[in-house]
Amino acid sequence: MGCNHAINTVRCVIEQLTKAGNTVNSCAIDLSKAFDKVNHHALLIKLMKRKLPVILLELLENWLQNCYSRIKWTHVGLLSATFQIRFGVRQGSVLSPFLFAIYLDNIPILRSLLPRSFVVLHADDILLIAPSVSELQELFDACAIERSWLDMNINEKSLAVSALVHDGM
Repeated sequence: MGCNHAINTVRCVIEQLTKAGNTVNSCAIDLSKAFDKVNHHALLIKLMKRKLPVILLELLENWLQNCYSRIKWTHVGLLSATFQIRFGVRQGSVLSPFLFAIYLDNIPILRSLLPRSFVVLHADDILLIAPSVSELQELFDACAIERSWLDMNINEKSLAVSALVHDGM
């Protein structure tokens, strides 16, 4: 979905929590070089678990494994040797956002561990929302385990944690 959908979802979650008299605690996570770090093997495993037809799996595997690139230095007119791209999904490809969403598909499921919490994904950004700091910490820790399995790191310069206290009005 688009940015407007993500913003509307967050607004609705905040309204729902504050109407119930809860504090809203959030943690915004920006994944570092996320599209470039997608592990092709882990992605294919996730696609297999979704029971994609074998012919489609083979097509995607071929597409991922036969991706090559070169670097062009325009100021000197030189090209590097061709090298294989072993990680990542192609930025700018129509298919890449869908593959990336599948790659991160277990992160929103973490919400089921804490029924009063919420996870909003948009591109390579994750927003964790919970009514208490302890639930937010549990959600963050569960997210860290999944990120570790996926070899996704946080861009720590952009990590933001906030709390909105309901004033009862």
